[in-house]
Amino acid sequence: MSEGSTASGPSVFGSQGNRLRLEDCPNCGCRLICIRSKQPETFNQMFFKCPNNVRGDPNTCEWIRSERQYETYLCVLDARKQQCGDLQVIGDARMQALCELKD
Repeated sequence: MSEGSTASGPSVFGSQGNRLRLEDCPNCGCRLICIRSKQPETFNQMFFKCPNNVRGDPNTCEWIRSERQYETYLCVLDARKQQCGDLQVIGDARMQALCELKD
């Protein structure tokens, strides 16, 4: 996985070769991270998550998305930013609900 940066911040290359920027977590504001799964059922798939998300610990941030879900999240976030101008939209439950995809 290649990492780079753009004018808007850090980014990674998705499995299709497209650049995906790393946004801030809508729940806690930390910069999201990209991980590759080592689990047998999702081996080598990319996931985007909050660094405060600890697997199996319900007291940590629960924000994690598959690559496909994250691409949708970015599209919705971009559309929302266009509607609201440069205002930063964080923690909007309706926006998050739109991003919940069933794979």
